[in-house]
Amino acid sequence: MSRHAKKESYKNKLLDAWQPPEDAGVPIGCVATTFTFSPVFFEEECVGRFLQMQSDAIEDGPIYIIEREEKLADVKCVSVLVDINHCKGTRSLRWDLLPVRLHNAILHAKISILYWQSLIRVIIASANLTEDGYRRNQEVFGILDYTEGSIAPIEFLDDTIAFLHDTANFSKSTDEEASPALNRVIGLLNSVTVASRTWGRTDPQQGKKAPRVHLVMTGPGRPDIFHQVSALWPEGVPPLQAEITSPFFDPPGIPNKPAEKLWSILRKRGEASVIFNLIGEDEPGESSVYLNAPKEILAAKPTRTSTQTYLNRISLKDESADAVFRPLHLKSIWFSGHDWHGYLIGSSNFTSNGTGLA
Repeated sequence: MSRHAKKESYKNKLLDAWQPPEDAGVPIGCVATTFTFSPVFFEEECVGRFLQMQSDAIEDGPIYIIEREEKLADVKCVSVLVDINHCKGTRSLRWDLLPVRLHNAILHAKISILYWQSLIRVIIASANLTEDGYRRNQEVFGILDYTEGSIAPIEFLDDTIAFLHDTANFSKSTDEEASPALNRVIGLLNSVTVASRTWGRTDPQQGKKAPRVHLVMTGPGRPDIFHQVSALWPEGVPPLQAEITSPFFDPPGIPNKPAEKLWSILRKRGEASVIFNLIGEDEPGESSVYLNAPKEILAAKPTRTSTQTYLNRISLKDESADAVFRPLHLKSIWFSGHDWHGYLIGSSNFTSNGTGLA
């Protein structure tokens, strides 16, 4: 992480990541992706923080509109790539809303690149650009900052930019020319590439003292996440354990491909285990609990006695008297080895579609 990332404390609030530190400089532009989308929330909460707006949409009315138009006019690009099924809503014409059309698939990624004069920030999250995603659900996100002389890996930034280039191109038909909105996205991504050449680490990460960061993405022409994680795993032996958190799984009644594939990349001999963190419901009048996952995740376990599958129930409320219901929406897999741990976060549910197996 960069020096900025070490100094910043986000206090578990994803919206704080859209707020630049004092020395970030003026905003240049941003590009984000999402599945479901709230244009009002994005404009007033996310873009408002990115632009360092001083006025409030509700309290200041016309003053807010004037400030918003002036600040948006000064940036290269503010764009959101949204799955075509959710690409709608009223908005200011000063920022771009691009529908992404994928054949027999959806855009499910939640990635944001925020570019200020002296800072480039990459956000990888499970949260959609909605009020629920940023304020209500249990979500997960990670941040990587790039500044002059930072140690964040350039390869990660370049891979993210390449993914956004590919995604943006799905906003047009194959036989049509790029729209002005698409050209603005491409122009901003190219500007980020040029500006960041001395803003991160270019040499491969070595040794065991510093964390290593890699981009793992699924989609057309990309391998599944298990293949990618196995190729990136730094130890000579496979991981010993994996812990999965996901609100969604493949339907019951069929072999669970993600669970089978997960076991295939864990240690083949000796002890190995998989932990599932699941949503549960109490059965009325019974002592049993209904867990929101197919029983086939248990059947995927190898037959040797040294392997185990554990099931944990996740609470959707804390234990306080005024506890708030917070639906589980985060997706993650924690891998444990002898000397290394790997944490995979983002928008991929533990399904065949989400993991790239479908």
